Formats: sequence, structure tokens, C-alpha cells
Amino acid sequence: MVSVTLILLGFSAVGLCYVLWSIVQTKLDARRDLKATKSFTISKETEAEKAIREMKEFCPEEDGRTQSVLVMYATEYGFSKEVARKVAEVLAERMPDVAPRIINATHYSFIDLSKEQVCLLCCSTTGDGVIPTDSKEFYDAMSTGLDGSAPNLKFSVCALGDRGYPHFCRGGQLFQSVLESYTGSKPFVEMKEIDQEDWEEIDEWVEQVAGEVETMSLEECDSDYLEEAIKEGLHDSGDANYSLANPLHAPLKSKRPLTRVESGEDKETIHIEFDLSGSGLKYTCGDALGIIASNCPDEVNALIEALKCDPQTLVKAPGNDLYLPFEELALKYLDLKAVKPDFVAAVLGAITSEDDRAHAKEIFGESTVSGDVHHLKANPAFHSFASSRFMVDVLNSFPSAKVTAKTVVEHARALIPR
Repeated sequence: MVSVTLILLGFSAVGLCYVLWSIVQTKLDARRDLKATKSFTISKETEAEKAIREMKEFCPEEDGRTQSVLVMYATEYGFSKEVARKVAEVLAERMPDVAPRIINATHYSFIDLSKEQVCLLCCSTTGDGVIPTDSKEFYDAMSTGLDGSAPNLKFSVCALGDRGYPHFCRGGQLFQSVLESYTGSKPFVEMKEIDQEDWEEIDEWVEQVAGEVETMSLEECDSDYLEEAIKEGLHDSGDANYSLANPLHAPLKSKRPLTRVESGEDKETIHIEFDLSGSGLKYTCGDALGIIASNCPDEVNALIEALKCDPQTLVKAPGNDLYLPFEELALKYLDLKAVKPDFVAAVLGAITSEDDRAHAKEIFGESTVSGDVHHLKANPAFHSFASSRFMVDVLNSFPSAKVTAKTVVEHARALIPR
């Protein structure tokens, strides 16, 4: 079972998306240094600070001449952002002088595509084949732009969708069309259409893009206009522009059941009310209700037991500089069900007993027990193994593997709204 916190995703007639969290906002007690024991309260970031931190996550730490790449994401529930972070991470690992800047398409007004050399766009499709709500203004602006406005821009699109719905990957297709018109050229890597969370296909697109960027002669620059534009454009924005990335924290006024649940097959329907006082937001009939999930405490405890670690071990949280207790990270922020090939590779590489090595050979074969992630991705046995297991099951399959909480966090997917 998964416990959940409800959020309200509001879609008005003009396409405004807002999010309500029915939780009591708490301050995080965190530590920046693993060796430190003194805790401090984390103050809330401004919208500009958050945007810049996310943008520079995989950029070189030292200021200097760099070759900039723009990595944009258009997302409804956060998965496109995860893909954008993945491609930025790979670019940074392969090319130390490249600065892959990650930016939400909602901040499109700060971007000057005529100054960009490479643009990689990860785009989801939502509703009846439409572009994510927060990114619609960017698409509209691109659609009314001048043809050939950025003739030197090289681009590629990763389109995310679900074949179970009509208009598969239409959001990415629409963006590719306007980018072709805007640049007067075709993508340097063909658009990849991804069904749900098919990481094998995503990784293939990432590898193709990274390989092509490595061959490009990109101009170096001393400073980044984009960072300055964000600082100037968002410094007075406050919390007025509510979105999935900037949710309104609203109290839950009422919650009551509308149906009687007498068996596991009965559907539960509930009535809930949020207090929107002072927000300027209005509920419109048809607004969608989404879910922010947290993992089952028993599953988190099982993972901690398999790792044989202290649940209060401080681990760097993905995507920022905060150190939080592993138990809290596993409970609120990590997808413990998704088994990625790099996690299995890390476990196989940490095996210390001959019995576990023999067991790994039985499952994956001789060539993939060394912890080589590329061999694993190409091995059908891995996909069969991973599809029926959670992360804790992988650890329990090879109990001699010396895996740390840090390894789990580094190789886990983010727990995103549903």
C-alpha cells in the first residue's frame, strides 16, 4: 500500500495550471556537511534562486569559459524534468567544458534562442494530446515567431507519451514542428517517441544526442545571459505565479466519504474542500485531482534492513545541496519500485561472495556480472529480472553486495506526482 497526499491540478479556460497541497508546511531540519552534527533550518528559496540552482546543477562548478547547451523540459507531473536531468548529467560527464543548463519551458521569456547553439527539449503530452499547461505559452510564442529566427540553432526533441491514449506524443510532435519552422532546419538527432517510462529508449536518445554534441565545434563564452535574465525577471515575482513547480500550500477544510466501501473491489469516492482564500485562484468544474505519493513505511524499513544502514544516515538529496536522513529521502522522494540498470550494475559490482557471483551468472550470464551497465541494458535477462522486482528485492537477491544508502539515492528515480 502507498500512502498519499492529494494535490489539485487546476486547468482553467486559459490553461493556467495550479497545484494545491493539503499538507501542513514544515521546515526541514537538514545538514550540508556529512561530518557536521549541527542542524539548521533551510529557508525557502525564491523562485529565481530555485530556477538558477536547477539550471546550473550539472554546469562546471568554477566560472570560466564554457560551451553552453540548453536543456529544456515541458512537463505536467515532473517526468520530463527527470529526463532533462539525465541528458544534462551525461553531457557533463562526457564533456567537462560543456555547461548543460536545465530550464523549465515556463521560463521561456528569459531564453533568447538566437544566442543558443544547441537546444534539447524533453516534452510530455497531457490530456487529449495537448502540451503541458505550464509550457503552452512557450509554444504559442514559438508558433507566432518569425520563420528562420534562429538559423544557427541545432535541436533535438525527446517526446514522452502513453500509447494507451490517443494522440501519442503529440506534445513533442508539435514542438518539433515549430522548432523546424523557427530554425529552418531539421533536428540533428531524430525525435524519439517514448512510451511511458521506457528508459531503454530514453537512454538511446541520450546516447545519440551526446555523441553528436561531442562532435560539434561549439563557441565558448565567458558569461551566461540566461542566469542574469532569470535574476532580473524573477526577483520580484514572489509566489504569485502558482504552478506545479511553485504550488500553493492550502489548508484542507473538509474531507468526507461519498461511497460505502465494503470490499476490496469497491471504489472509494471522497469529497474534499480546500481553502483558496487570498490566492486569486478559482476552482473550475473539471479540474484534475493529482496525487503526491509517499512510500509505505514498511517498505522503507525493509530497504534499510537490507542495506544494514542507520536510517538517520545523512545523504545528499537529488538535485540540490541539502543532506537529509536516508529514511526521510526513501519515504518521500525516491521511487523504490523502479529498478534502473545502473542500480543493478552497482549491486553486481559490489558483490563480495562467490555464491552471489554464481547466482548472478545464472540470472544474467557470464558477460554481465561485472557491473557493466551497457551490457546489462542490452541483456534481455536484465529486463525480465527488473520488471518483477523492487530495489529492495535486488539487494536481497545478492545479500553480500556492499551497497550504501548513497548508492541507492544516486540510482533511484524521483518519486513524482501521479
